[in-house]
Amino acid sequence: FSVKARQWCFPIAGCVVYRGYFSQEAAMNYARRLNRNGYDAAVGGVAAYSTLGHFDDPVLNTMLRWSDAQLAATLFHELAHQVVYVPGDSDFNEGFATIVEEVGLERWLEARGALRQLEGWQRQRQRNREFIALLLRTRDRLEALYASDLPPEEMRARKQYEFGLMKLEYERMKREWGGYAGYDAWFSRTLNNAHLVSAATYHGCVPGLRRVFESVGEDLEKFYAEMKAIEGPEGAKRRSELCRATELSLESTR
Repeated sequence: FSVKARQWCFPIAGCVVYRGYFSQEAAMNYARRLNRNGYDAAVGGVAAYSTLGHFDDPVLNTMLRWSDAQLAATLFHELAHQVVYVPGDSDFNEGFATIVEEVGLERWLEARGALRQLEGWQRQRQRNREFIALLLRTRDRLEALYASDLPPEEMRARKQYEFGLMKLEYERMKREWGGYAGYDAWFSRTLNNAHLVSAATYHGCVPGLRRVFESVGEDLEKFYAEMKAIEGPEGAKRRSELCRATELSLESTR
């Protein structure tokens, strides 16, 4: 029982908490192998990826079916990995790219005068933040549970209770959103620890990094400089502090 992500290590990219496949069958087979070894695993589609500037990253023809905003957001996110990337620190890397994605898309829509799209995106961003906060609260409760001395069977039952509680909280959020059901498909699956780890990887550090962005007057160039200053091994403590501050702030809002 754990909400700590397993890592896999590769040349150039370093250690990451996910594996990429071009074959769904191969991914499912590996997930089943992890399950047999006692791990929770989650398999999901990934629309794009970054080669960190070592190669030309593809814009696939399937991506051209997306809305302009979705395509732009994806490009901002993946290109951000070429600006700052720390091998072995997936949470920081994805948090940084998520900040760049959000800021880049908002400013791009403003520059185009797409006010209706911008308003819709801002509403969706707020819903997404509430959704992610729900997942992180659940992860924190499970982390406390797994640190207890409960017998395995009781812990397993409590684990299922927490996932059930998360779904009930989501139903309450839907009512507050006026019935918006955009996350129904996500909740329709059999959920496990790995789904929460994925959310934490991409969003767990975002609030802490956003504070840094705001502290430099929301100037992207200055923000990049701040992030590059803690990119190396000597910045590990600072990166950890930013993410721990995020966890403490979430704890205080329960």
